[in-house]
Amino acid sequence: MTGTSSQTAAPSPTQVTAAQRPPSARTAATRKLAGFDRFDAVLFALIVLLALVLRLIYVFQLRSSPYFAHHVMDPRYHHDWAQAIAEGRRFWNGPYFRAPLYPWFLGLVYRLFGPDNPLAPRIIQAAIGSLSCGVVFALGRLMFSRTAGVLAGLMATSYWVFLYYDAELLIPVLIVLLDLVLLGLLWHAGRRPRWWLWLCCGLVMGLSAIARPNILLLAPPLVAWVFVLHRRQWKRALGHSLCLFVGTMTPIVPVTIRNYVVGHEFILIASQGGVNFYIGNNPDSDGMSAVIKGDPPQWKPCFDAQIARAERAAGHALSAGEVSDWYTRQALRFLRRQPGQAARLMLKKLRCFWSRWEVGNNQDLYFITSHYTPIVAYLPVRFAWFAPLGVLGVVLSLRRARELFPVWAFVVVYMLSVVMFFVNARYRVPVDAVLILLAGHALDWLAGTLRRRRWRSAIGGLTVVAVMGWVVSYVPPGLDRGQVQGLRAAAMLYWQQGDTTEAQRLLRESVRRAEETGWPVDPTTWSLLGSLSLKEGDLAEARRCLENALRIDPATPGARNTLGAILATQGHLEQAIHQFELLVQQEPTNAAAWANLGSAWARAGRIERAAQALRRATRLSDESRAVLRDTVRWLRAHGRAADAKRLLQTLGNGKHP
Repeated sequence: MTGTSSQTAAPSPTQVTAAQRPPSARTAATRKLAGFDRFDAVLFALIVLLALVLRLIYVFQLRSSPYFAHHVMDPRYHHDWAQAIAEGRRFWNGPYFRAPLYPWFLGLVYRLFGPDNPLAPRIIQAAIGSLSCGVVFALGRLMFSRTAGVLAGLMATSYWVFLYYDAELLIPVLIVLLDLVLLGLLWHAGRRPRWWLWLCCGLVMGLSAIARPNILLLAPPLVAWVFVLHRRQWKRALGHSLCLFVGTMTPIVPVTIRNYVVGHEFILIASQGGVNFYIGNNPDSDGMSAVIKGDPPQWKPCFDAQIARAERAAGHALSAGEVSDWYTRQALRFLRRQPGQAARLMLKKLRCFWSRWEVGNNQDLYFITSHYTPIVAYLPVRFAWFAPLGVLGVVLSLRRARELFPVWAFVVVYMLSVVMFFVNARYRVPVDAVLILLAGHALDWLAGTLRRRRWRSAIGGLTVVAVMGWVVSYVPPGLDRGQVQGLRAAAMLYWQQGDTTEAQRLLRESVRRAEETGWPVDPTTWSLLGSLSLKEGDLAEARRCLENALRIDPATPGARNTLGAILATQGHLEQAIHQFELLVQQEPTNAAAWANLGSAWARAGRIERAAQALRRATRLSDESRAVLRDTVRWLRAHGRAADAKRLLQTLGNGKHP
């Protein structure tokens, strides 16, 4: 006869619950689960601190730049919008043309510190960019190893392009942080699926989308990934996908509703997509420039010109969505009717994406950093060497393809989303951050492989790096590698700010570099140099510069009038008259040109013709009377009082003496 024991059997290790473990064991398990310990927290803080120090040095050095307080193009657009937000004014009457998150952020900064404090947003953005470097370390630590995290964090800290964009009034500083946080959340959600984790993933993706909507192209692959993770539990996969969708739409829906209320049409986030698609896909596109050929360089005139072009073609006024649709149709027509050129353009954009050259948009990155931020010369990290390692990291991550799907898929999908439109440095920055993360993993793997003497694997990895090194060595043709445009643009700003000495120095440097590199000198450069030389009293140099401007573009604004005045001053009256006659033919309503022509005629002794021209000038503008008075004084001072009297009498017989 058998009986039960009075003692309960001891539970197996697998039967011990978390509640039964001692506190110290639970803490250790939690640290192990998170993959992070106190030492990692210290490393995180050190990387963030180093990144912040470097960025603050950069920001304070940048104060010597004329762009620090004077914004142009997209930074100006964001500044104007944020200033309106801070002041409680409406900036857009219709649907948003661009995604609003960054202007909202900048508007909050302006509300707190004022729009006239250019240092405040840059310091705050330096802190955000530094935090992104810490997140790069954390992702490397969690996904790969501590060594990989440290290497990636240090690369992010000292990558000069990150410093540049962290100090600009542009979107990348927010995009990089949001996308890195998104990848971290996706990694956790993939390993330990919880509905609230997928909801958080969606919220971060939605925030990123209202900063730059192309992140939404990652959503379909992510949904497919969710179903792969739970291929035998389709209800669970459907629920998690629904959480991802709800989270994503939560920040977007208020923007969509606002667009519908003010514009009475469905625009999800912004109406810029069609214009941008056309900019990167039309017969005149170079795949890099962010403007349509012939559009003005200022954001508001450029915006108006884009609308006017579409409305002229349509023959009537268009809504924001209709303008976007028109440009989309034009781009698709180009892709359909000129497939050969379109394919070559797409290939060029793909090669530009993987080029070591940082293609600028609003500014020349190399000009700004070489002239105003000397710290960049001491920062070692360049795209040319972390990108090949990052590609090796993508290849290595395929070994854990399902677990690391969000990381390598982000590189592929985001790259394609940029190449579909146009390529320049600021649109590549989010991918740079992920490539740096993967480069840290690749470096750690290479070191371990060599240490273990796994020569075949090491040779294979180094071959991938070498091939990609050759790929990224490509530099797109047609780039201003001599910084000619950057020098000229900065000179214009110095001119506007009253620093004519620095303006002249930069303009002369731009001409010198243009002659060395073969880059064409803009006629405006010669015209402005002519005006500056004239101000210094160097008539011969002023004449030479203006003649160069007119040789390039006979319609250079102001150049012909100034050249005519110089010729008249030098006593070359017939040449001066010829210049003024050409000018009034080009610009019949130019009062100054008519007045100067009349003055030249009078000095040449042709009083009747002088009176006709001066009469025409005074009809166009009362200010022309000053030229008449100066002409009369000149005639009297040169012993030609009779001509002065006859000129006044002739004008007196007209309606406008």
